[in-house]
Amino acid sequence: MYYSGIRLHLTRLIWILLLALFMLCLTQTAPALVFPNTELKVFQFPPDRIPCIDGDPSDWDIVPASYVYGTDMLLDVENDRNTPVNPKDLDIRVRVGWVEGMDQLYFLYEAYDNYWDFEEPGLHNDMFEISVDADLSGGEFIYADYPRHIFLRNSHAQNHHILTPAAGKSPAMLWNCPDWAAKLPWANYACKYAFRHGESGRLVMECWITPFDLISFDGPEYSRVSKLRENAVIGLSWLVADWDGPGSRHALPCLSHDVRQVHDASFLRPFRLMPLEERFRRSFSRTERQLYKR
Repeated sequence: MYYSGIRLHLTRLIWILLLALFMLCLTQTAPALVFPNTELKVFQFPPDRIPCIDGDPSDWDIVPASYVYGTDMLLDVENDRNTPVNPKDLDIRVRVGWVEGMDQLYFLYEAYDNYWDFEEPGLHNDMFEISVDADLSGGEFIYADYPRHIFLRNSHAQNHHILTPAAGKSPAMLWNCPDWAAKLPWANYACKYAFRHGESGRLVMECWITPFDLISFDGPEYSRVSKLRENAVIGLSWLVADWDGPGSRHALPCLSHDVRQVHDASFLRPFRLMPLEERFRRSFSRTERQLYKR
């Protein structure tokens, strides 16, 4: 009896230790986000107020000020500068939206720049870069081997380079992703501006993008669109590639305060897909909302 009791006690102890080890592994492998205690918000548009992608920001007038993210939240991370951004050089406002039943994220990017740089070929161009990980899978999504820059064949998160403005180039590209993901019916972009290369001025860029849990070079039929759900938290961040002419060192004002956000989803920020605000909820019966979702 004595030894049987010891064996039973040891068996229980072993199971407790194994469970503790399992929970520790889960904790260590769970995707991390930066600023985990500061949740940001994605505004839910009513089905009859979806923004038109035409560069006119008036569709966004219904979005409260609490959903506006400005220059004061950015840090210039180029070459480990880690310095605040001078709004006399670059001043931005970003709003993000979604629509229940549509797996798309909408963005309004409004920016003043003291020098708009977009005349040279290639990616020497002012850009608004969005990184998104809708299912919080976390981790590296560009490189299979980061130090040696060996690229992955598919990706569970995306980094969108949106040219502001494009001026004759393709409006956007996704880093290490197929070209189709930056075109209709997966994305759409529009810019409005009245300046020339090298001048100062204001720009408005509207777009929507489709996040993917898996995106493959083999085509959309081998990819998996992220399912956006009310109150879900997604990983999201952005930075601005701000060039100021030939030979200049560009700035990288960044929302996550870490340049690794462009290739590692663990350095994104938590954004919650908000419910429809009460002022709009009253306008739709449950039946009407279900019809719009179809």
